[in-house]
Amino acid sequence: MQEYRNTRIHSKRKGDMMREKWKKYVEKFKSLGDKVSGVKGITAVIPAVCLAVLMVTVLTGYKTPQAKKYEASETEDISQIKEALAKESTAAMAETTKKNTTKKGKKGAIDVKDGTYKGSANGYGGKVTVNVTVSKKTMTAIDIVSAPGETDSFFQRAKGVIDEMLTAQSTDVDVVSGATYSSNGIIGAVKNALFGTESNNATAANAGNAAGSAPSVSKVSESGTWKDGTYTGSGKGFGGTISVKVTVKDGKISAIDVTSASGETASYFSKAKGIIPKMISGQTTNVDAASGATYSSNGIITAVRNALSKAETGKSSTKKKKKKNKKNKEKKQVVLTAIITIIILQHRQKGMKMALILEVRPVRESSLRNIV
Repeated sequence: MQEYRNTRIHSKRKGDMMREKWKKYVEKFKSLGDKVSGVKGITAVIPAVCLAVLMVTVLTGYKTPQAKKYEASETEDISQIKEALAKESTAAMAETTKKNTTKKGKKGAIDVKDGTYKGSANGYGGKVTVNVTVSKKTMTAIDIVSAPGETDSFFQRAKGVIDEMLTAQSTDVDVVSGATYSSNGIIGAVKNALFGTESNNATAANAGNAAGSAPSVSKVSESGTWKDGTYTGSGKGFGGTISVKVTVKDGKISAIDVTSASGETASYFSKAKGIIPKMISGQTTNVDAASGATYSSNGIITAVRNALSKAETGKSSTKKKKKKNKKNKEKKQVVLTAIITIIILQHRQKGMKMALILEVRPVRESSLRNIV
């Protein structure tokens, strides 16, 4: 009996709790219906629909679906892992085979005596020196001895040609894209070590920046006087765009500041910046490029000229404007004088006296007296 009473009390409490929940849900959905009251017919329907859904849910004993657990045996689990690893390994091997286009060379193709040979050639930043080991007419090792002028990130990429040469047993391999100069330096050094071939690569880090290798910027005609202000300009350097800021004060270039030159090599660009004081002291962009940094120098010169082109030249433009204004003023004076003369003559012929009040400044009073 007591158990029956407990069951009744428990059921009643549970029913009360469910009713409270329903009330809360109904209130929530009513408020939701109020929010969308702008839509005709929706407000009145939403609470009823939601209440119906809740009733169906409770009566049918709906429960939130749980994720189904898959219990695999140890054997099944291991076999799946092995299969996945096998597929991954096969795909990786296929990709490697696809990328590796270098044909494997024959052993004994290097016609030099066994030993270790040292050679060097010009890379991006200077000399690249290597040791090449030959055994049974086969290159067995290529070691970098020194490359002080190379940029590490690019040189690491360039060293990919070492494996290519060892695989092909030849120095006739492609350079690494994006590290051409360093690649040529390594290849040239190996050729020099094995065959004594002298490298014909450029001698500077910025090979195109070497003195005499880049075309000089042509001279331009300049007024030597510019409108005061700060102007920005850009020009093409060796490794990309060079941007500058030029300050003009009292009609003269007072400062030239480089704002960006991310593509330039610091050591060579510092040489190129030596032309900036020359441009300021000479008040001209017609200066010689820095030796060994021609491209970077040309980029700075072009950028400064681009900036100054935005500044209206002072004296030369002012003189032209004054001269033009003077001519226009003279033309106006001639026209006004002719018109006034015709009017006075017409009045004289009619025998009429007139008092002429003239407020136009370009016509002089003496001219009028002579006409009258």
